[in-house]
Amino acid sequence: FKDATSDYNVPFKPSTNAQGDYGVDSLFGIDMETGTTEDGKTYYDYWTQYYMKSGKWEQSTEMMNAIPTSEYNEFLVSYEHSVFER
Repeated sequence: FKDATSDYNVPFKPSTNAQGDYGVDSLFGIDMETGTTEDGKTYYDYWTQYYMKSGKWEQSTEMMNAIPTSEYNEFLVSYEHSVFER
């Protein structure tokens, strides 16, 4: 993913922790966000990864650095929005 964003000059900032890069923090200048809606619910806007498996897109339960490209050669990165009750 890093190679593709670099090759196509796509602004990309990885999510990082003590073990290194593991996902997408910002892509195309769009950051992950969290906040509170007007009615007091918590919202999350986040990047998530999908891979193609048996002809269907499946959301990854693994972080990006743990998805083996030898097994999955098609990936989708999606910006999603979720709202939760407090």
